[in-house]
Amino acid sequence: MEGFQFGRTLSRTFSILGASVGTVGVFVLLLQIVSAGLNTMATGRLKVAATGDAANPAAIFLSPWYWAMLFVGFAIGAVLAGGAISGFLSAARGESGPLGDLFRAGLGHALPVLGLMILWTIGISLGFALLIVPGLILVAMWAVCLPVLIGEGGGVFASFGRSRALTKGARWKILAVLIVAVVIIYVPIMFAGGMAGAIGGSAGAAGMLRAEGTPVGFVFSVIFGWIMMMVVYSLLTSIYLETKLALEGSESGGLGGVFE
Repeated sequence: MEGFQFGRTLSRTFSILGASVGTVGVFVLLLQIVSAGLNTMATGRLKVAATGDAANPAAIFLSPWYWAMLFVGFAIGAVLAGGAISGFLSAARGESGPLGDLFRAGLGHALPVLGLMILWTIGISLGFALLIVPGLILVAMWAVCLPVLIGEGGGVFASFGRSRALTKGARWKILAVLIVAVVIIYVPIMFAGGMAGAIGGSAGAAGMLRAEGTPVGFVFSVIFGWIMMMVVYSLLTSIYLETKLALEGSESGGLGGVFE
């Protein structure tokens, strides 16, 4: 049985990306526009709250707009993750369902995906707090939690265990693939950051921060979010399929009910 292959994982990622731009790409774009629009509106309100009580550094956190933005962001993110990964799993099987299927899948998986994301974030944060290395181990160990949850229909905690089993023996290679993905995402972000800096009169990230809450910030937020979500979720899907192939000799087992 073949082991985990770095090149095949990246090749599959670009293959399913290309096959699903017209479906998953549109789905992700629509949700990114909604998310960026709400974020732009809330950011304006938060700036007003901070200006009105400049002496209180916690003024932003006391604003209901902050908590509303946080909640809505998590909710949209959960729907986006569920729908996007469902679509990428379908594309990997050579299928392409209508856009409505992605919304149904995203909404249907939203609660367990949200729970998994919260637990994943807490665990990874604690891991990185313990001298970084444990965090890297957990990132690799739990790399396929979301595709497992969506593709195999298990519970949240079962998905962590299944991810741990699937990634065993391949975690260093998985980390290498994820590092390559970070570079792929980082380059366009830095390029766009330079453009935002030129428009905002500041260099790089500073210019992007100045543009936040403005029409320019809205456009960049949509672009960044779209690129990042498409690359990240297609890559996680590909890693999941590669670990199944390496461990079980098949990519397709247990994927029949993705849209059910």
